[in-house]
Amino acid sequence: MKVIGVTGGVGAGKSEVLGYIAEHWNATVVEADEVGYLVMRPGKACYSAIVDLFGTEIVKEDQTLDRELIAKIVFENKEMLAKMNGIVHPAVKEYIKKAIKREEENETNIFIVEAALLIEDKYDEICDELWYIYADEETRMERLKQNRGYSEENAAVFSEISSVRTNSVITVILRLTTVMILKKQKNRFNKRCKGCRLMRLCSIASGSSGNCIYVGSDKTHLLVDAGISGKKVEFGLNSLDLTTGDLDGILVTHEHSDHIKGLGVVARKCGVPIYATQGTIRAMENSGSLGKMPEGIFHEVTPDQDCPIGDLTIHPFRISHDAAEPVAYRIGQGDREVGIATDMGVYDEYIVKNLEGLDALLLEANHDVNMLQVGKYPYYLKRRILGDKGHLSNETAGQLLCRLLHDNMKQILLGHLSRENNYEALAYETVCAEVTMGDNPYKAKDFRIDVAHRDTASEVVEV
Repeated sequence: MKVIGVTGGVGAGKSEVLGYIAEHWNATVVEADEVGYLVMRPGKACYSAIVDLFGTEIVKEDQTLDRELIAKIVFENKEMLAKMNGIVHPAVKEYIKKAIKREEENETNIFIVEAALLIEDKYDEICDELWYIYADEETRMERLKQNRGYSEENAAVFSEISSVRTNSVITVILRLTTVMILKKQKNRFNKRCKGCRLMRLCSIASGSSGNCIYVGSDKTHLLVDAGISGKKVEFGLNSLDLTTGDLDGILVTHEHSDHIKGLGVVARKCGVPIYATQGTIRAMENSGSLGKMPEGIFHEVTPDQDCPIGDLTIHPFRISHDAAEPVAYRIGQGDREVGIATDMGVYDEYIVKNLEGLDALLLEANHDVNMLQVGKYPYYLKRRILGDKGHLSNETAGQLLCRLLHDNMKQILLGHLSRENNYEALAYETVCAEVTMGDNPYKAKDFRIDVAHRDTASEVVEV
């Protein structure tokens, strides 16, 4: 079961979004405010403590609490507000924890927690994801006037308060979400790999702005490309409970900056061997972009010739791209093999042969052709991307995948998405449509197909 924490500004449309999710995905939605009302009812967790705090004057004839009077008191006395929150908020969170456990036992797929103080009350501790529902100020004001009957003045006040909080909350959510992902990756990695012999594939970053892929076993740890900063490389490896010092090698596909940006920093820091074709090594040395490299750090690989590194076997093979001597890689341990194939303008029977029979594959789905054609790129760049030495489109990636699928394929990651000419949902849906409608015996739903994120690590693929 996935637990999602949701917050957002006043009038942002949270109720509409949550209602839609609940209706179409059979999700359980719990609103923290509603739970707050519940735990303050007579006989419930917070009732006695609230009466002790405010006195019996807040108790109405029917023994329920006078919430309007309480609101008036705390509005004028921030200390009393803090004390009340100290009573209510932990009780609400405990109630929600029990609800999550109950829904897990009922095999619910999605559990959503809606809370105004999602960050402040540390709901990231119990949620898998954090969402912030956003709407522009004009839209929020209009909703407040229509749905709540607020005057123009009152709507403006509430909207302004919401706007002030938005940027800081979004920033915190992004930071917390990254931390949450990394913690879960680390825990999952440690749990599953203890005493096991598996190959693992994880995209640390994959996109037109930077690429770095981890492939490893319990004994050997490799990167394919280091096109992100050295700091991000280290951060990504840390999520796998590894450091750059654990690396046994870095495989370079070609010399473009989005594949080697952090290579020099990592090499100088830990002296990890760098493997690339002769043409790629010369192009990197001639570019001067890596800075001064340690003596003897480059190791030449030859297309179509296996290269052993630790207990892994590396098989480089040629690809069609506008670089000096680019290659993709097939990496195996015994009868298990994974592939990383990006930056290909076209594919042919040679490519198909080298990607057949894999257990897992990271495959380029760089662009949507229509987005690229009508986009802001200059004509020469569009021609390059669409050419035989450019990049695979979503459609072409799906067509290639139709040639590669087999019963034992565990997972496919779609990678190297263009920031300007693609987006994750489009790449996924297009590739899936090509697979389902293509000339092959499978449907997309028969396989696990995911999109590798541009800036965050994917889940660990194990084969």
